[in-house]
Amino acid sequence: MLSAVFEVSTSLGAGFLGKVYRRALLRELRRRGIQVTAEASFTVTYKGQSVGKYFADLLVGDMPVDSKPIVYTELIAIVDAV
Repeated sequence: MLSAVFEVSTSLGAGFLGKVYRRALLRELRRRGIQVTAEASFTVTYKGQSVGKYFADLLVGDMPVDSKPIVYTELIAIVDAV
C-alpha cells in the first residue's frame, strides 16, 4: 500500500482536494489487485450489541482507513495506520 500512496502523491503532486487523492488512491490500489471499497459503512458492536455505525473513506481488505483529507503529508499517516 505504501508504494501506491507514493505513486499517487508523486503523480498528482500537491494542490488538489482530498477527494481527488482518495479517488486516485482507490484506482491505484485496484489496479494493483488490492481489494478496496470506497465509502464503506458497517455496524460497530460491543459485547454483542450494536452501538452505532462507522463510516470509513476506504476499506482495504477488512481494515477501515480514514483519509480526511488526503494530502501529500497525510498520505504517509494513512499508510502508517494500516
